[in-house]
Amino acid sequence: MKVKLAQLIAGWLHQPLPETFNVDISDLFIDSRAVIPNSVFIAIVGATSDGRDYIQKALCQGAAVVLSQVDDKAQHGQIERRDGAVIIHFYGLKEALATLAQRCYRQLPRHIIGVTGTNGKSTVTHLLASLAELNHIPAAVMGTLGQGRPGELHGALNTTADIFSVYRILNQFALSGIELVAMEVSSHGLVQGRVAGVPFTGAVFTNLTRDHLDYHHTMQAYGEAKAQLMAMTTRGVQIINADDAFGQQLLERYPNAKSYALECQADWQASVIAMTESGCQIRVHHHDQQWPIEVPLLGQFNVSNLLAAIACLDELGLVSDASLGDCLALKAVPGRMELFCGRTQVVVDYAHTPDALAKALQGVRSHCSGKLICIFGCGGDRDRGKRPLMAQAAENYADQVIVTNDNPRSEDPSLIADDICQGFEHRQSVSIILDRRSAIQAALAQAQKQDMILVAGKGHEDYQIIGQQRLAYDERAVVAQLLAEASC
Repeated sequence: MKVKLAQLIAGWLHQPLPETFNVDISDLFIDSRAVIPNSVFIAIVGATSDGRDYIQKALCQGAAVVLSQVDDKAQHGQIERRDGAVIIHFYGLKEALATLAQRCYRQLPRHIIGVTGTNGKSTVTHLLASLAELNHIPAAVMGTLGQGRPGELHGALNTTADIFSVYRILNQFALSGIELVAMEVSSHGLVQGRVAGVPFTGAVFTNLTRDHLDYHHTMQAYGEAKAQLMAMTTRGVQIINADDAFGQQLLERYPNAKSYALECQADWQASVIAMTESGCQIRVHHHDQQWPIEVPLLGQFNVSNLLAAIACLDELGLVSDASLGDCLALKAVPGRMELFCGRTQVVVDYAHTPDALAKALQGVRSHCSGKLICIFGCGGDRDRGKRPLMAQAAENYADQVIVTNDNPRSEDPSLIADDICQGFEHRQSVSIILDRRSAIQAALAQAQKQDMILVAGKGHEDYQIIGQQRLAYDERAVVAQLLAEASC
């Protein structure tokens, strides 16, 4: 799909664009490394770099047009030719990004559902798309795990991509017949305008717990960043977790929103009937109706995630009550409370905040008849304040703890471990084994058949960052291999 340059920038120049400059445009890019022929490079000043320094690189890669940020209003609209490309100087360029994206990528899926919150985003988006597909609605996800239809994801580096990548992917989905997209929306993405103007038809808020304070500095600022998604969807369906304290504040702000909860009174409620070795039997309540459902998901918090997805799709009119029995066909999200069975059961989860770790351990405990062993670490160059809090969560809910590496980055791994250990009151049940593979091997060596092991922090990731190196490390594959070796 192409658009004329004059259409892309209509209404912004002081005079008509000369026809010789009115080229066909196929794509917009904010990253010069991604530029392709016949595309537009948007050169803006970012938080860490100035895009104008990369104009020549973009031209070398085939950019047909460059829109370059200027700080002097008098320079706005000046046009020059360079290496066969059109360069337009643009005052207020940052404020125009959403409109540019909308004009370039005009066809979007009918339903776009944003999911925000500290924990649960990946699971809720995956469940939304999976349930939609079970109801014959072509659906896809965008987020930490990548983008694509459930089970067919392509990798992604950021939870929320840059604004043009977001629109481009949505446009590609629409052109391929996707009718519903469930998108993880991070606090960074909201604050930095990466989803500005996206026509969300639904929004889900899962929870707010400590994370990213190295960026937001205070929990209040972090919460307000998340709240921006609700402000963007006042004309759509809003689904908010009433069991969360900040969720209660949002429900007061947005009285038309629908609530869901396991503990509080809410529009949508669920109760756990039984925990099995491989899932949960629950009952969903909505008004005067109720439905028994069996799901192959571990942990009570995953019941909450499922309830959020069911409520959102129902309020959008996309699922029928009778279809809820299809939940048995759902699969665990890769690296999210994912169960690996062998001589001992091992659960791989992405939990990397104190609250997420506590809930993951509580979730595994409800399925465990023996000892619970927890393996976790903390990332380097990130919020140091949560490290002892992670230790407290592990000590409160696990019988034995092994502290290991996460992504130490530029920090000394042993010093990160020391920070973590400040949170333990009793060290006799704690070991430090910095190599993750060795830590898992040690846990398997001591575990009995009825015990369970939670390996937290890496989840779906297939790498580990140590120093300046990004090393190949797929925890799911490592666990599967070590369990197979232990069973031989």
